[in-house]
Amino acid sequence: MKRVVIFIILLVVISSSAYAFSIRDILSDFRDSFVGLATKTDSSIDSSQSASVSSLSDASTDTSSVNLDLTPTTNTTNGTSNLGETQTATLPGGLTPAEETVSSKVCADGTGYSQCSQTKPLYCNNGVLINNCNQCGCPIENECINNQCIKKEPYDPGGQEGNDENDLNILPQVLPIGLKIVKIHESIQFPVIAIDENEGDIITNRLSEEPTEFVDCSISNSIITCEGINVGEEIITIITSDGIDEKETRVEVIVLDNLPEQQTGVAAGFGNTLPTADAGLDITGFPGQKIILDASKSFDNEGLLSIPDTYKWYENNNFMGSGKTIESIFSLGTHAVKLVVTDSEGETDEDSLNVIIKEKKACKNTNTFYYPEDTICNSKWPVKEGEEIKINSLTDGSCGLFEVCSDDIDYVIEDSIKCCNGELLDPDKTIACSFANENSETFRNCQAFYVIKSLGNSAVYLKDYFDAEMCCKGVDALCPKEDYLYTPNPLPDYLRGVRCSNTPDNNPNGYWASDTRLELNEIALFDAPAHSSLNILKTGTCVDYSVSATTLLRKIGFSSEDVLTIEAADHAYNALRLDLYKKYLIFDMTGNNNGLNIGGVPGGYEYCENVLRCYNDLGQVQCPNNEKIMGCEGIKPKLGREAQDVGFKVTNIFVDLFNKIRFEILR
Repeated sequence: MKRVVIFIILLVVISSSAYAFSIRDILSDFRDSFVGLATKTDSSIDSSQSASVSSLSDASTDTSSVNLDLTPTTNTTNGTSNLGETQTATLPGGLTPAEETVSSKVCADGTGYSQCSQTKPLYCNNGVLINNCNQCGCPIENECINNQCIKKEPYDPGGQEGNDENDLNILPQVLPIGLKIVKIHESIQFPVIAIDENEGDIITNRLSEEPTEFVDCSISNSIITCEGINVGEEIITIITSDGIDEKETRVEVIVLDNLPEQQTGVAAGFGNTLPTADAGLDITGFPGQKIILDASKSFDNEGLLSIPDTYKWYENNNFMGSGKTIESIFSLGTHAVKLVVTDSEGETDEDSLNVIIKEKKACKNTNTFYYPEDTICNSKWPVKEGEEIKINSLTDGSCGLFEVCSDDIDYVIEDSIKCCNGELLDPDKTIACSFANENSETFRNCQAFYVIKSLGNSAVYLKDYFDAEMCCKGVDALCPKEDYLYTPNPLPDYLRGVRCSNTPDNNPNGYWASDTRLELNEIALFDAPAHSSLNILKTGTCVDYSVSATTLLRKIGFSSEDVLTIEAADHAYNALRLDLYKKYLIFDMTGNNNGLNIGGVPGGYEYCENVLRCYNDLGQVQCPNNEKIMGCEGIKPKLGREAQDVGFKVTNIFVDLFNKIRFEILR
């Protein structure tokens, strides 16, 4: 029987290349007989390995897709392939004669040593059944996280869909409150600053009623007053409410017998050492560009870098300015810049770098001040530069989708610079900016976190989910009302005029054709250029959020290897390798989702398992493996991911045949 299955697969592959037929058509012709044969094979085939992939990036609607399991799977009892290999004789328990002497020992449920039990995720480890989902998998509707089976949460693309007032409520946001130090029998005061996005809500603050031992705190008009009553450390809890939901903020307060007094040559009881100045690597720019000098990597072992003139910058011994970060415009040529770091006891250290200003070698046809040096692009949309790519709709050139040369979106980069310089005063951007400054080790990381959070739940530049795009395509699972299917609804007033010509019988993907004549744009599941998402649509689906994030992060200066838009079978999201980070961070801001978990992956979707392809302004680029992604270590990718990796590495070896087979199987 297995020889028949192998013959069918070989016939499909050979006929696809020899006669240029569609493999999907062939598979469709053989579907009934193939499925009939498959049901007679070994029942231990793991259905989780089947390649069932959609033709959409947010939802599957292609009713012609053929979901077949074409993967040679491994028998869980004898470790041999079910397809394409000669079977090995087995004994009861699923072991070969050569293994019989080792296999006489079994666990309580009859599972042989070093084998997975039929009951997932149990694994027989020297006679003891242990949980090991990394190797044995999890039951249905569970996912393996850190080798533990956890019930899957349904994926929510975000946005505010629904009519229940409670469902639409957004938690009040409290700006971070740092460590507080008070002397015993004395008091300190500090404010609680809460921001609420639901207009008209009354915000109240109160203290937890838990007893405290070291401080006595009270609250009045959002001002906390704490008196030190005993020497020690205390965590106080502030509860902020908007009348519907509550948010807790914890603040650490240290009570000291005597506040430390500064002594020359001594810091906190230790002998003082020199600070370490770090001006960063050499910087390359072009005339007119604002160059950011960043001393964030400088440090002092005793933590004494706090005086106003800690960081001073000089060019050719001419004073440029003070501050951990400063910005300056340099003329054409090479400029020697020196950083002098002084701690609060007068000890100093120096470091230097070169600022090299040369004529632009990329983005030559635009006036943008912010672009990545390793881009292949020179123009902004509409342009056919770069590789032709297709996530949802076909894009003639990657530079027209990931618009790293567009000066129309430079204002976002300017906002990120102001944020990380402490100059961003817009209250609508405060939450994203505070998060960025609180969680960043370098200036560029601060810019990155600002961009990510401003696209996420801060909703600064993109808002909600573009339901009309899915409704026009007829994706009922992502359309809020059945009456909206195959219409351009629900549509914001400022987008009135865009077209939806789709019907159930004629349902192509759309395209963006004009910024000024909205009636020329078809909105059914189209990939929007970054500038149109950020400046015109001001909303989007998963691909639009991801493309916007990749474009902005590239414009900040992250390399093409560090910033990726990830395409999954039914979703799109991002991976970013931050400064000082060895691994990638996955984030997902779709529909203003709070999809950022620093050090791990967001919840609600199988991000690690579902990576298919990766893109940026260079076109399709290599995806990192799971061992290089934070939170994905040890998680096995699904079949499509493995096929993509192999396909990418053999780009110049039988590429046409391989891509045709892979594309048709996956799509």
